[in-house]
Amino acid sequence: MDGPAGRQAAGTRRGHRGRHRRPTARGPAWHLQRRARKLGDPPVLIVADASYDGPRLAYLLRDLPVQIVVRLRSDRVFFQPVPADYRVGPKGGQPPRHGARFALSDTATWHDPDTNAEHITRRYGTARIRTWHRLHPRIWRRSGRDDHCGQLPIVEGTLIRLDVDHLPSGGTPKPVWLRHSDPTPCVADTDTAWHAFLRRFELEHTFRFLKQTLGWTRPRLREPAAADRWTGLVLAAHTQRRLARTLAVDLRRSWGPSPPNASPQPESDAGSATSAQLCSAQQPLQDHPVPVPGVHPASPTGAEPPSTTSDSPWPATTNEQTGENPNAPEDDHWR
Repeated sequence: MDGPAGRQAAGTRRGHRGRHRRPTARGPAWHLQRRARKLGDPPVLIVADASYDGPRLAYLLRDLPVQIVVRLRSDRVFFQPVPADYRVGPKGGQPPRHGARFALSDTATWHDPDTNAEHITRRYGTARIRTWHRLHPRIWRRSGRDDHCGQLPIVEGTLIRLDVDHLPSGGTPKPVWLRHSDPTPCVADTDTAWHAFLRRFELEHTFRFLKQTLGWTRPRLREPAAADRWTGLVLAAHTQRRLARTLAVDLRRSWGPSPPNASPQPESDAGSATSAQLCSAQQPLQDHPVPVPGVHPASPTGAEPPSTTSDSPWPATTNEQTGENPNAPEDDHWR
């Protein structure tokens, strides 16, 4: 269609196509920037395990309203900033980029903490929290920094050491080292950081329970209703196993050896075992061959090898069909 009417119709079609066009995908950075537009919102807190590179994440997300808390290994080494009153010697030279050494495993390299507080927790008892501000790791030109132009950056942060009295499982508690991306966080941000890490630890065990015990990843469910039915079936199966725990008291437990010819355990000991333990305790039974008269298990043909010497007074005459000695008395096999 030519003329003004045709051009108007074509523009209308283009407008309808643009109106119903599928929106483009937006990444996490777009959502974080959108949230930063709202005044008064706290920064987004990202909690990760020791397998993540906390300083690199903090450097890549430095323009976004995020705070990163990462667990550290106990063999990490950090450095303090260079003192402000440092002066180059008379021979000159380039000033150092790293200050005093701070090794997590060497208490002799520690200086006085910037904050030292104690909190009473419900599950861990008294928790002691110590922080050291403005510590940075030594960054090497590898592991994703090969294309970095210029001098490698100094990424400062705060180290948090968490010590507790006891663990809910009864094990020996070990200190936990955390790194906060904020070089000088306030007391409220520090408390939020280690509380969030403990909460993340509980959530990880919850997902582990859902995957390993309830088996949510096995059937590849697509609907919430199907997940509810699958969970009900798994819980019913575990309930049946727990009700039948008294039938497995004479079986060997996989989590503890039992002496040979041991007497059956009392019902109270079997009742303390969980359904998952009873499930793991079921060992496959070995098929023991049933002895057949006249058939020797060591012979490849199954026939008993001839005997040259015998103490029996009866002649070694056997029946080919039954394998029995017709001349032997009835109670000869009990001797």
